[in-house]
Amino acid sequence: MRIAFGVLFVLVLPLAAQEQDGPRLGFEGQTLEADESVTFGAPSGVLVNEVTAGGPAEAAGLKRDDVVVEIDGAPLHGVEELVNKAQALGIGGELKVAVLRGKERLPMSWKLQAYSEFAKMVGVKAPSIRADGWVGGEAPVMAKLAGSVVAIVIWQSVDPKAADTEKMFLSWHEAYGAKGLVVVPVHVIIARGPGQTQPAEEGVKYVEGKKFPMPVGHGSGERFYLGGQQIAGPLVVADYRLQVVPSVILVDKAGVVAARWEANEEIGTGDEAKKKIEELLAK
Repeated sequence: MRIAFGVLFVLVLPLAAQEQDGPRLGFEGQTLEADESVTFGAPSGVLVNEVTAGGPAEAAGLKRDDVVVEIDGAPLHGVEELVNKAQALGIGGELKVAVLRGKERLPMSWKLQAYSEFAKMVGVKAPSIRADGWVGGEAPVMAKLAGSVVAIVIWQSVDPKAADTEKMFLSWHEAYGAKGLVVVPVHVIIARGPGQTQPAEEGVKYVEGKKFPMPVGHGSGERFYLGGQQIAGPLVVADYRLQVVPSVILVDKAGVVAARWEANEEIGTGDEAKKKIEELLAK
């Protein structure tokens, strides 16, 4: 039976520790069982069930069905040993392992990431900006935006401060559009229950009626990324692990997430994001 331990090591840490900002391995796995040892050709280790997209393990090259067989040059016997080592290293510590992939033995290493950093995706390659559709132009492609700073703004028109959010991203477009900033707004509808939000078609009509000076995405969904688990919802909300909208995500010229703010309280007037935009454009 495959068991997940990718989110704050939920199999071994007490509840209080799970709520803290601890190191994250970036994959889910299980201690290799006796019958699996024969199948995978390893006497002991940790079998990788899933690798978290955008996490440090994925960046290092780890894949599903790999077996982590060594840690710091010594045989690895199971999940608990790996977790203890990660906790000892702490956030930012470098985990050095050997991985068995078929008959190939591969050395790998990656820095352990804080859970809050993982949740905000800061420092990872920005996913595609996916939406149900686009108004006013074609969908932006991250690969084609290399060399530009990208400001992704996800918002809802039913938010009492929607007008402030729109004024904010329009001012960025006007001030920095000619200097290398690409503003990508995405209007979303998130239903928390029947009858608790506007129909999807009303969201599309709203965006169409605004006649924004850039392509604007739109999307809807029943639920979204809540409680640390991706459930369902608008594509961009799920891809960027958003827990609250409005949200602002800044992507640097290399296509890496540089900063992120969620909720009106964090975004405020947008001054902090504006300063970060100027800093990224100057690099």
